[in-house]
Amino acid sequence: MALDVEEGKGEAQDSSKGKHRCFAGCSRLLNTITALCSLLCIVACGLAIAVDPEDRNLHSLIEQALRLWGIFFGVVILLVETEWEWFLASARHFDSWIWRGAFLAFESLLTLEITNVAGSSELHKSLRLYRIVAAVSLLCCSGLYVLGGILCFGRRKQVRRHARRETERQKVQENLLALERQREELKGLLAVYSND
Repeated sequence: MALDVEEGKGEAQDSSKGKHRCFAGCSRLLNTITALCSLLCIVACGLAIAVDPEDRNLHSLIEQALRLWGIFFGVVILLVETEWEWFLASARHFDSWIWRGAFLAFESLLTLEITNVAGSSELHKSLRLYRIVAAVSLLCCSGLYVLGGILCFGRRKQVRRHARRETERQKVQENLLALERQREELKGLLAVYSND
């Protein structure tokens, strides 16, 4: 009877681990796609800066400044999507998928608006197409984040916490094995010295 209960617990834990792995894998895939879309937005803003003619009026200077902000926000998104602990520790609001989705939507709309350049050359036409692709793809990722935040709010934190605990458990287990080996070595040395 007790064996059946333990087997049931083992099966439930295996199922839970499988769900955690699947959810973490989907999250990593979404992170990668979003990082690539953010990179597209950065390139679109950079190309708009390079292609736009150098006018010295106030409107042109403001557009160039906004394009630089678009590049900065794109870099922030790249840092968020790589999920570096040192960056996420200072930007806790990006842990929420809803806030992350809102920020991605802001960046995509900013890219769509500020990278519009006037001109009829092939380069200008391709830049307009490129900006649309970059902004729409990031907007789609934004929608996935908001939808994911609404549907599975808090689940991501549980998965991350579980992964951290599992990593810590493995480290402790490795340390324990190392200490046991060291203990056996010391027992062997003690036996050698006690025989002398």
